[in-house]
Order: sequence, then C-alpha cells, then structure tokens
Amino acid sequence: MCWKLIAIICAGFVVRVVGIRFGLPELYHADEPIVVNHAVAYGSWDFNPHFFKIPPLVSYLLFFIYGVMYLIGRLAGVFQSVLDFETLFLTDPTLFYVTARLIFGAILGTATIYLVYLFAYRIWKDKTISLLSALFFALVFLHVRNSHYVYADIPMIFFVMLAMIAVQSLYERGRFKDYAWAGCFGGLATGAKYNAALIAISIFIAHLLRKNRFSIKYTLFYPRLWLSALMMAGVYLITNPYTILDVHNFVSELLAQAGAEERLSALFHLRYSLAEGMGLPLLVSGLFGFVWFLLKNKKKAFVFFSFPVVFYIFCMYVSQPHARYMLPLVPFLAVLAAYFLKELSVMSFLRKKQIRIYALSFLVILPSAVKMVYTDYLFTRVDTRTDAKKWVESHLPSNTKIALDHTFFLPRLNRSLPQLESLLRQTDSNLQKRRIQILMERSKKEPAYEVYYMFSEDDQAQFLFSRPAIAKQLSALRKEGIQYVLVHRRTPSEAPTLDEIDRQAELVKTFSP
Repeated sequence: MCWKLIAIICAGFVVRVVGIRFGLPELYHADEPIVVNHAVAYGSWDFNPHFFKIPPLVSYLLFFIYGVMYLIGRLAGVFQSVLDFETLFLTDPTLFYVTARLIFGAILGTATIYLVYLFAYRIWKDKTISLLSALFFALVFLHVRNSHYVYADIPMIFFVMLAMIAVQSLYERGRFKDYAWAGCFGGLATGAKYNAALIAISIFIAHLLRKNRFSIKYTLFYPRLWLSALMMAGVYLITNPYTILDVHNFVSELLAQAGAEERLSALFHLRYSLAEGMGLPLLVSGLFGFVWFLLKNKKKAFVFFSFPVVFYIFCMYVSQPHARYMLPLVPFLAVLAAYFLKELSVMSFLRKKQIRIYALSFLVILPSAVKMVYTDYLFTRVDTRTDAKKWVESHLPSNTKIALDHTFFLPRLNRSLPQLESLLRQTDSNLQKRRIQILMERSKKEPAYEVYYMFSEDDQAQFLFSRPAIAKQLSALRKEGIQYVLVHRRTPSEAPTLDEIDRQAELVKTFSP
C-alpha cells in the first residue's frame, strides 16, 4: 500500500472521528436509538427484533460487541453483574454510543475508502484514478457526516462495495468463488438495508455480459449463477432469520415502511441530495465520467452502472426526501469523477500532467471539503438543545410548568417526581421502569420541571416519554397553567397557534445554532 493511499485513509478517518461524541450523553439523532436500543434489548435473549423497518444485522453485530465490552469490564472488575452494565447504559449511554459510532460509522466508513480504491483499480488498473477515487470519497461531505452516526447506511455501503468488487471479478474471470463472494456480500448488504438487494441485478448483468451468451440455459440455469443467488438469500436469512420465523410481522412492517415512502421527481435527489451532499463540481465530474465511460467501453460500463442506475431509478419511486438515501451512489460518482479528471487532464492546456490533475482535483473537491470541515466543527460544538437546557435550569425554578412543541428537537428537561411516578404506573416494561427510577433519583438532585408536549389533533401515536400531552392551543395552555413554551420551528400548519402565542406572550430567550 503506497504512502499516498495511507495518507488519504488516515485523513478520512480523522474527519470521520472528529466530534464523534457529539450531543452525548443526550441523544440528538432520531435513528441511532433504534439500533442501540435493540442491541441492548437482545440481552434478554429474545433475538426477535419485533421491528423490521430496517434489518437487524447492525444491531445483532452491536449486541456481540456489547457482550465483549461486558466481559472485558467484568474481568477488569468494572462490572459485578449484568445489572451494573444495564445501569450504566440507563444512567449515561456515552460509552455505548461512542463505541457504536466508532465501529459502524468512523471505522467502516474509513474502510470503505480502501474498498473504493480497490474497486477503481479493478476496473481501470490505474493508480492515479484509484487514488483520486479514494481521495474524493474520503472527503465527500455526505458520507463524512453520516459516518458520525450509528445506523445502517454506512455498513450497507461497505458491503455494497465488497459486493461490487466481487461482481467485477465475476465479469472478468467468472470463477466459482467470484459468484460465491458476490452473493455473500450482496446478502450482507441486504442484511444491513433492504434496498441493497438490487445488487442481484448487478450480478445477473455481469453474468450475462461476461460471455455475451443469452441462451435460456446460460441465462437461467447456469449453476454458478444459482450458487450466487442461494448464497445471497442464505446469508441474508442468517442475518435476519425472523424474516421467516416472524413472517407476519415482517411483511406488515415492510408494507408499513413502504407506505411511508413516496415518489419524488426524477431530478430531486440529483439536484438536492447529491449536488448538496457532494458539491456540484464533483457531481458534474461524476456525470461526465458516466457519459465518457459509456462511450469508451459499453460492456464494462453496463456492469459498473447496473447498481447505481437501477438504485437511483428505484429511489425515484420508493424513497424519502432525505439526502442519506443517495449515499450508495456516492462511491460510484467519486470513481467516475476521478476517471473523468484523469481523461480530462490529458487534454488540459497545462504542460505538466501532475499539475493538471492536482489543480483539477483541488477545484472539484473544494466545495465538499469546505462543507465537511464546517460540519466537523459543528459536531464539536455544544448542541443548541443543550444550551437551552442549561439556560432553563439556571433561570427557571423547579416544578415550573413548561410546554414543548416537539418531542425530539427540543431540550431534554428533567421531569418532576409526580410526572415520573405517573409514567412508572403506565409501563409494564422492566427496562423502562428501571430508567424511570434512575430519572427519579436524578430529579431529587437536579432541577426538574412539569413538562408537557404539545400535539395537534392529527397526532395519534404517543410514546411513553412524550406524555402528558396537551393540545396545541393557547386556551389549553392557559387552562393547564403553562408558564413557558419552548418552540423549535414554524411550519404552515403551526403558524396560527404560534402567531397567537407571539401576540400574547413575551419572548424571553432565543437559541440559535
């Protein structure tokens, strides 16, 4: 491994690990607790996730890691029992989240940089293109930001790149092990996130184009192709056995998740998620690389494009307007941008080839790199919600009645003892009871408030800790004796209520990021 690649990988790790403790011990990312809480819950030895909107592979792996952590802590005398380990999680989950972020975000995200290098080299056998691909991917804002989180996206991309490297080998050599590895890594990618199942199309296209044979026997009954399909299905089922063991809940949750997806315009993710997430110069270079590669080597390009193109079309119909949905396309566009710049540098007016490629690369990656540096800076800052909590605790006396207009995007205020006792009576979960009891002890020592959550009439589902609820109406706030209201944002539907509060209440403090 050359020193340039080592330097790129090290830089990629640094930008992914800076600010990795953001927000802790508070939990300010909506999706992270889904993975972490499930991993901890497996400690009851019930491995049915009872939640199938994302596959359980990452939470299963995290459960194993937490088990190793417990054993090390037990041998070191830090934990005397599983109860001690559980109490630490409920009291201060920092260790659990930092460990998960480090492994499934920063480390796997950094490892993907090397896989991008290998993928580019497998296609073009050119070190310059491979190094530029790794550099661009290492500094892509969208991937760097999401590498700070515990979720399924970064592990999925890691397995997708392993699968695509195997697909390229399948196309070039067609060995038994190429089919097997492509299926195995495709299964792992699908086990991380369902939409990675589109890898199966790449395997099939690589198989067809390898020898340009389109007979029924070769297309449908080739033993190695069936091996790949069985490996992919088998590995997926090993990582998510409750697909079959709890098929009713699996299907119903999958259908519910599909109902939450929506059809977006053809250019939405291109002009928003990718243009903003990668920077326009890098995206445009990648798209030019797409066209250039297609013109120069159609067969090889079809194998390369089989996953990203099909994935993008899929996301036009089954997606949400979140930029992270486009993360699987980022490595492919980084590789195509590097390929295009290498081709362009040959035609550049500059005399020295090295100067051309460095100058072009700097200009292409600069917008993304600036965004990346700024987001790392924000990760190291104190969260606005933490600032707000500190202000409330230093200015408002305990038991003040406070209404919050959102359950997530506002400070995590300590609840009063009467409210916690009420929540304790409303739950049958032993883990929730332990958590509430710990919060009750904290409320005896720290400022605690009567907290209410404002809901509109359309809001139905309420979690335990989003109670008690109160109508999002000024009359209801006055009737309950609410003294302060914390508002996180305005939407058109909320405007009438908030405008009324503005007219009849005094603005005390504004917290801005």
